[in-house]
Amino acid sequence: MPTNKMTTFTVEGTYPFPVDMLRYDGCYPASTHDAVQLGDSCRGPSRTSDPKRKRQVTLSTTLFNKPTTARWESFGWRVIS
Repeated sequence: MPTNKMTTFTVEGTYPFPVDMLRYDGCYPASTHDAVQLGDSCRGPSRTSDPKRKRQVTLSTTLFNKPTTARWESFGWRVIS
């Protein structure tokens, strides 16, 4: 019986977070902190947040060995690890 290998990677970018990439790469936030970062980068800019501030979100998946780097970059986010 094959075992699932967990892959974790970090992406960095600014508002808006490309939510469809979660589906595309079959991934999800690796921790509660990452879920908050993702949520903050999905919301529209507020008076207290800077929409140009870079955020990092660590994601996990069991579906593949590497994230689709070029597709992340097409949304203005880059895979940094």
